[in-house]
Amino acid sequence: MDVIILAGQPPTIAYIPTPLNSMAAICKALGVGCATVKQWAKEGAPIAVEGEGTTTRYSAELARLLLWREHRHSAGYTVTECSGSE
Repeated sequence: MDVIILAGQPPTIAYIPTPLNSMAAICKALGVGCATVKQWAKEGAPIAVEGEGTTTRYSAELARLLLWREHRHSAGYTVTECSGSE
């Protein structure tokens, strides 16, 4: 998030979405494995799942996914992180 300040104007916060366009990008951004991302998607995380089997594609927007995870954690859910051997 960037804060832009112009002379004589109130600060403006500019948000530039961070798309995560693959399973690998989601895993890397959140530091989790594939099984965790798949489980989160089943639990209602804002992760788009398209296709089936070997052609399944996953995508998400970083801020929305982080907010979902934070809300889930603050609601008392146990944070499940899977090992790197997924």
